[in-house]
Amino acid sequence: MSLIQIQNVNKLYTGAIKQDENYALDMVNFDIKPGEFFCVLGPSGCGKTTLLNIMAGFEKPTNGKIIINGSEVTGPSPKNIVVFQEYGLFPWKTVEKNIEFPLNLNKTNEETKSKIIKEILELVNLSDFANKTPAELSGGMKQRVALARALVVQPEILFMDEPFAALDEMTRIKLERELLKIWKGRKITVVFVTHNIDSAITLGDRIAVMTPCPGKIKNILDVNLKRPRDITSNEFENLKKEILVEFDIQ
Repeated sequence: MSLIQIQNVNKLYTGAIKQDENYALDMVNFDIKPGEFFCVLGPSGCGKTTLLNIMAGFEKPTNGKIIINGSEVTGPSPKNIVVFQEYGLFPWKTVEKNIEFPLNLNKTNEETKSKIIKEILELVNLSDFANKTPAELSGGMKQRVALARALVVQPEILFMDEPFAALDEMTRIKLERELLKIWKGRKITVVFVTHNIDSAITLGDRIAVMTPCPGKIKNILDVNLKRPRDITSNEFENLKKEILVEFDIQ
């Protein structure tokens, strides 16, 4: 059974004159299962973010449709949360107050709110930084706050748009491991957009390989590697080589 269905999705951007028409996405079709960690992998400019925005309801496709839980997506849903590469934190609010913000919008009572925030801070290892402002945090910590703010509303689907792309490699690897623990513990569905092949193999149950613009799905690969995955193993390297061939890199 599929949780998310992408059906014949096209996206056409039109400029001031006819010749400026540009297809960002061209006949994209695939399904995502409940609880799956699904990676969308492709080069910059291939339409990955556009596809994610359509799935999240921020943009509308020119043709085709997205079905989530049996209903067509017509706009954003509080059950489906996006974590962006840019942290989007309120610089004047503390870590705790940033995380609290969605709960205030939902008018969560104080007792429940306090309990949820404490749990989330522990989950992302930020309990000791609750009263710090974003200016006092590293990039990795800021992304933890953004992730915590997404998780605090208990989403069914977590859309992630290259959330670790701006981080150094060591921080990225650490956050990927923490994300996998959270995903496994919370049993949510994750759609993770990336241009990093190592990240896609480390994280994904399946990987959708996208072509350069206009974005098409060239192949969808199963990642049949036991977690935690060893990036130095022969199996990891063999899958990486297979993906490089998909991008005509040999």
